[in-house]
Amino acid sequence: MKILVKKVGTKFMVDPIDLSGSPQMGFGSTMDAALGDFLRCHQERLGVEIILDETAQKAEKERQRLELSRK
Repeated sequence: MKILVKKVGTKFMVDPIDLSGSPQMGFGSTMDAALGDFLRCHQERLGVEIILDETAQKAEKERQRLELSRK
């Protein structure tokens, strides 16, 4: 799979070239974040299994809580 990484406004976007705009794209405020979002969304298609440890789940829930409280 070939992917295109580009900057759109203040965000980075990762889009599969062969399926442009069709499947979910990865977005993030950094290139690494956009690539991570893309990997998470397409893990089955890419043959990757992501397993979250309890510590990662707790940290992500706290990050989301803090982010929501800022809005």
